Amino acid sequence: MRWLAGITWQPPGYLWAIDAIRDRFTVFDSLGTVLATHPLQLGRSASLPWPMWVDAERSLHLWLPATRSIVKYGVGPGLDSLASLQVPEIPQEMYTTQSGGITALSPIPYSPDIRWTVGPTGNVWLADNSVFALHETTYGGDTLRTLELDRRAPRLEGRERDSLATATGIAARSLPARKTVLQWIHAATDGWVWVQTDRRVIRTWDVFDEHGQYLGRVTPPVPIERNPFPVFGTGTVTGVTLGELGEPYVVQLHVIPGQ
Repeated sequence: MRWLAGITWQPPGYLWAIDAIRDRFTVFDSLGTVLATHPLQLGRSASLPWPMWVDAERSLHLWLPATRSIVKYGVGPGLDSLASLQVPEIPQEMYTTQSGGITALSPIPYSPDIRWTVGPTGNVWLADNSVFALHETTYGGDTLRTLELDRRAPRLEGRERDSLATATGIAARSLPARKTVLQWIHAATDGWVWVQTDRRVIRTWDVFDEHGQYLGRVTPPVPIERNPFPVFGTGTVTGVTLGELGEPYVVQLHVIPGQ
């Protein structure tokens, strides 16, 4: 593989691995034998780790940026599409960035965008990150429920606005008036929904239970890196934290209800 961008397990024993350079999806058995290789049209976008999910019915869900679609597949080693959902798009203003001699286009910081994830039931959660409203949606496009908080995005102003303008080279007047209210959505295997609000290191999550009841804010005992994104299990959160010298550690946190 030229760029191993993501892996995921699919019961009863399939390991899926995506190569973002070769545009292909490879499935191995539990002994490491290659069972099949599937070509993909990934487009020119990349994400690390690559967004992939396996739901409680063992269906595999994969993000395809070329079409802005989440595609649902059956149990491997074949790759037969069962359904797809195109993620809505909010037009964004872009600016030019340069790093290591590479020029790229990036959205202006705090520009509204759509966040999404796939839950254990196989439904898709969608949210406009400028509004605290999460919509559980079927692949057919039906909204089953909406989880909301009365929380407005804070204003982007003062020194923070000036500092961001200096760092990006964007005129301060061209920056959004407000920040975003959420960053990412994660759905745990027990049906809880975890909402990340920190842009960089994660220090808190807003959490809803499987019935949509808001449980409050949860603070991990150590800061959690946002990338690679944490994995949410039944009563556990597994993520990466950095030591005193910046060395990464994988930590597993146990959720204690009521505390």
